[in-house]
Amino acid sequence: MNDFFESEDIFEEEIDSSNGTIKTRPDGSQKLVISLLAAIILLVSALAYLQYFNKSSEVLPVVEAIAEGTGSTLLKDPLGIATYKDKFYVTDASNARVLVFLDDGSPLYDFSGGSLHDKPKLMLKYPNSIAVNSEGKVYIADIETGRIIEFSESGRALENFPLIKDRKQKIKPLALTFDDRDRFYVAEANTGSIYIFNKEGELSNVIGKGELKFPNGIAVSKDGDIYVSDSNAQQVLIFSESGALKKRFARGEDKRSFLPRGMAFTNKGNLLVADTLSSEIVEFDKDGKEISSWGKPGVEDDELTFPNGIAYANGKLFIVDRGNNRVLMVRNFPK
Repeated sequence: MNDFFESEDIFEEEIDSSNGTIKTRPDGSQKLVISLLAAIILLVSALAYLQYFNKSSEVLPVVEAIAEGTGSTLLKDPLGIATYKDKFYVTDASNARVLVFLDDGSPLYDFSGGSLHDKPKLMLKYPNSIAVNSEGKVYIADIETGRIIEFSESGRALENFPLIKDRKQKIKPLALTFDDRDRFYVAEANTGSIYIFNKEGELSNVIGKGELKFPNGIAVSKDGDIYVSDSNAQQVLIFSESGALKKRFARGEDKRSFLPRGMAFTNKGNLLVADTLSSEIVEFDKDGKEISSWGKPGVEDDELTFPNGIAYANGKLFIVDRGNNRVLMVRNFPK
C-alpha cells in the first residue's frame, strides 16, 4: 500500500470501510483542472445567454403615421417638410397649401398664401419645398409659379423672395434649406445651380453649375460642407463651403437604382437620404459610406411608397411618404 501511495499517479486511493473496496479520488491538481473546466462551461453558457438576450432585446425602429389626415387635413401629394420647435410644416402640393402639425401629429392650422384679389402673387399653386429659419420665418418654393414666398410662422404671406434679379427669367426652385448661421440655400433646376444667400438675403455665391443635372435636395453639415442630391444623375455631391466639388457618391455599384431626394443630418453628423425608387431611407457617414437603411415598398406603417422630403429633429425622423399621402415619424433610426 505504501508503494502505491508513493507512486506518481495523479489520483489518490482510499479504502471504503463498509465493503473494503478501493475508491479513487482526485488530488489537488486534478481538482484544479475540474474547477477550471466547470468555470469555462459556466462562462460559455453566460455568454450564450447574453448574446440571445441582446438579440431579443435589440432596439428596433418605432414607426407612427402621424399625419395621414382625414377630412380637411387629408394630404394629397405631400412633398416637402420642415421642423421648427415643437411643430412641423408639410407642403400639401396638390391641395396648394401647407399644413402645420405638432410633432405628435396633432393638426394645428394650414395656409395657402394671399387671396386671389389681394395678393395673387403670394398664392400657392404647387408648393414643393419648405424651409424655416431660426426666427420662425417660413420659405416655400412653388415649382408651378417659379416663386419662393416668405411667410410668418403663423402662415401670413409676407413677400416674394427674389432669387434672381431678372424677373422675366423662369426659375424652377426644387429644394430649400437653411444652415446653422441662417444662410439660405436654393436648388434651381433650370440652371442646375445652388444659390446661397447670407442672413440679410443678399446673394453670396452660386455653386454647382455644370456639375448638377437636377438638384433635388440640400443639406449642410456642421463643418459647412454642402450636400446636394442630384436625382437625374443618381448621386449625391459634396461641395466645400466655397463651392469647390469635393466628392460624388451613390449606393453600391448599381448607381442606376439610386434616386436621392430629401436629405437631413442626424445629431451624430451622419447623412440621411430618401431613396425614392427603393422606398428606403439610407444612412451615410460624412464621406458617403453607406451605414444602414430603413424601409421597404408598401402601404403598412413600416413601409414607404416614393418617400420625398425628410427632416430630423429631437431624435425623431420625419418622412414625407408621398405615395401613401402621409407623414411617418420614426424613432430609433438611425441607431
